[in-house]
Amino acid sequence: MITISNSRFSVKLFYDESPDNPRHNDKYSQMVCWNEKYNLGDKHTYGNEKELLKKLMQESNINPDELGIDMNNFEAAKPKILEQLRKHIPIVPMFLYDGETPDITCAAERFGKNGEFIGYAFMEEQDLEKAYGEKGVEAIKQGLMDALGELDLYSHYVRGNNFLMNLYKDDELFCSIKGFTGNMNREMLDCMKKATKDTLSDEKVTSEQVNDMFGVDSPQIISDKSYDNAPQIANLDVEEEL
Repeated sequence: MITISNSRFSVKLFYDESPDNPRHNDKYSQMVCWNEKYNLGDKHTYGNEKELLKKLMQESNINPDELGIDMNNFEAAKPKILEQLRKHIPIVPMFLYDGETPDITCAAERFGKNGEFIGYAFMEEQDLEKAYGEKGVEAIKQGLMDALGELDLYSHYVRGNNFLMNLYKDDELFCSIKGFTGNMNREMLDCMKKATKDTLSDEKVTSEQVNDMFGVDSPQIISDKSYDNAPQIANLDVEEEL
């Protein structure tokens, strides 16, 4: 925790120990995961990876027999299945790097360590049309960018990079604002400043005063992270059933 203040208002920033799951907010992608140890991604009814990919192929009118895909030899066929699916929808695998601070990414290997495959982040064709008003190559590209962005946000959530701030007026609590998830960097601070300015608009606080409240060294405001403040990954809740 660190306190930043001006003459009347002060800001105290904390790690949020009960953050909101970003998968409960409006989102573009679906995250279907299987993991014996943790509850991850969105709630779903797919029994396994093959069941999910088979359904996505059916929805995209991909006939495995016509393409010489042997569904009875699923592991060998999986690269070709994904190749065909990516012509219709954005889909990326998800890998868990479990440690002191768990991490989720689309990379199968990082820093010489293999991740544990846990599922897929993807958008169906109906999702593309709803989000972008079209299907096709450009919608797939945009959908992929949005899905990767949501995967990065979710990874920050499970790592415990969740923050809240308390605003005080004359040393008394004015309000609490949460929902800041991601790297504590300049972009994050700009979001916090905007939220502060909007919240204090009726107090006639200027942008210059808000900047003064956050100070010049604010990128280093969180330097004492305790891993105990991260959400317990084993207890993470999941989205409602798809």
